Amino acid sequence: MKSSRVTLRDIAVRCRLSTAAVSLALRNHRSIPDGTRSRVKNASEAMGYRPDPALAALNFYRHNRLSNAKGNVLAYVTCFDSRNGWQEFPFFQRAYDGARERAKYLGYRIEDVWLNEPGLSPDRFGSILENRGIRGIIIAPLPRPASKLDLPWQKFSCVTIGPSLVDPELHSSCGNQYQAMLLALDELRLLGYRRIGLILDPDADRRHQRKYQAALAIADVGKAQPLIASHPNDTEIKAWLKKEKPDAVVANEDSMYDRLIGLGASIPSKLGFASVVRSGRKAISGVETFPEQIAAAAVNRLQQMLYENELGIPELPGCMMLPGKWVSGSTTRRQTAKRNGTLVGAKADE
Repeated sequence: MKSSRVTLRDIAVRCRLSTAAVSLALRNHRSIPDGTRSRVKNASEAMGYRPDPALAALNFYRHNRLSNAKGNVLAYVTCFDSRNGWQEFPFFQRAYDGARERAKYLGYRIEDVWLNEPGLSPDRFGSILENRGIRGIIIAPLPRPASKLDLPWQKFSCVTIGPSLVDPELHSSCGNQYQAMLLALDELRLLGYRRIGLILDPDADRRHQRKYQAALAIADVGKAQPLIASHPNDTEIKAWLKKEKPDAVVANEDSMYDRLIGLGASIPSKLGFASVVRSGRKAISGVETFPEQIAAAAVNRLQQMLYENELGIPELPGCMMLPGKWVSGSTTRRQTAKRNGTLVGAKADE
């Protein structure tokens, strides 16, 4: 008895094509002319074709083994003012390491491409990648928020790490900064801190669509007026501490801890400190955002796009958003008693 499931062979007979050509057409392969692709897709819809999940998984496995054998290359695109400027930021370095390791596991290797290379126009960029047989592009975290890039997107499968690229909008993976801020504030409240202050770089907030301040606005904690400033000097920080009198400070990076220590702050005995983007320093309390896993998720999405021959700017870009996890360090401690009306630490938060 003939199966009622419509197969690729059935579509091939109707369209007078080979089964391989039908398979490629349904996966938007560039080797199949646009008109033929449209004809195959229309026929498949009219015939009620639905892919067999088991066969799709097998085909994906075969494609992956072929990719491994060929040693396919993925472009890792950066555009800082200097070629290696991104390496100064722990999050960006960890993201690169995560992308490289995941690509290696899947049978790819990463090749760095610096967009600010002298003489590298968008057209030349596209030609270089095509000549090297590179079809997949990973856009690394960009140096400035709300960035725009002009590249021949229609020729490649592309994903971004982080939300800094806004034009065009591509498939991406990123951390959940809104959740990270709420988590940090809630953990500090549970430790007994009652007047929590935020020191925030406005560029970091803009990079993440102002999610830090949005979370702070709705958090059910006592809050000091935040210090929103790019590279605040020592005088500004000291004046803010004196005016707002926070018992804990949240910042968007670990380095603010060093600034506060340099100004004579007693952490954690008199002032708690937490970072919402920990760089990996074990002493720092705060939120681990897992940049390696964020980048690995981008590579996974890119592999799927390559298999399905999904090129260019997506009609509905999707974002894989990974939550953060609170990590207790030695920069916070549980508050259990009052001295002159002020909460003080009784023991370290361990």
